[in-house]
Amino acid sequence: MRFEEIDITHLFLDVDGTLFNKKKEYILGSGSIEDVHEFFRYVTFTEALKQGNEINENELIEKVVEEYHCRIHENNLLEYTARFSNNLKRHYHDLVRKHGSNGKVFTHEFETSPGFFAKIVGKTDFSSILTKDHKLIDTIDTIKQKGIQLGLLTTERYDTVTTIANVLGLSLDDFVVNTGAEYPILCSENVKEKKPSLEGFQKIITITNATPNKIAYVGDSLTKDVHPPLSLGMNAIHVTWKDHPLRIRGDYVEMPTIYHLSEVFK
Repeated sequence: MRFEEIDITHLFLDVDGTLFNKKKEYILGSGSIEDVHEFFRYVTFTEALKQGNEINENELIEKVVEEYHCRIHENNLLEYTARFSNNLKRHYHDLVRKHGSNGKVFTHEFETSPGFFAKIVGKTDFSSILTKDHKLIDTIDTIKQKGIQLGLLTTERYDTVTTIANVLGLSLDDFVVNTGAEYPILCSENVKEKKPSLEGFQKIITITNATPNKIAYVGDSLTKDVHPPLSLGMNAIHVTWKDHPLRIRGDYVEMPTIYHLSEVFK
């Protein structure tokens, strides 16, 4: 498969871990997105263990977010996270493997409402972690100039995507599609089943009214972003954020950074 030989009309992208490298520290001393997520996981889990099945969700969220802003202000988030014991971390990750996701750890173990942990992660201060990405802006402009319709399919909340786009210097107007719902992108508000569920990918095919082989999806996870669209006849592009050349892996493209999209669609 070579994209120069395929008439791609629609390109949909994941957000978290795709538009940016969540393991990279963009601002010296602020940590990475993954560092912040680790902080939220362990602090929330510790507080939930203290409260047991008598969790007051609003109070717990407020407490975790207050601690987060304190650590950001004092520039010691990494040091604070390092205080959590290896036993607690292993216990938590065992539960993630058992239940399948971070959010389900809290809904199954502590009977919190759906979306509880997503609300906490949604409090991430992206302006303290990410910066305007001129190279990404140029990459998106290059794709637009080729007449390819852009869109987003993400498990993030709409307000989170809006914040991320603003910080990176992207305009969500470039990704607007007719979703048939309130929000102009495919996000957690209008796609109920998280990837690797096929729901979101099937919606892409429906709302674009395009044949699957004219659609490509870009993401950073093989299991969530590559295998599902391939199963529906779509094209897939895997962003690895690793040092290797742009290459074809059987029936999908593997590229080291999001910026290599410009080379994929030469």
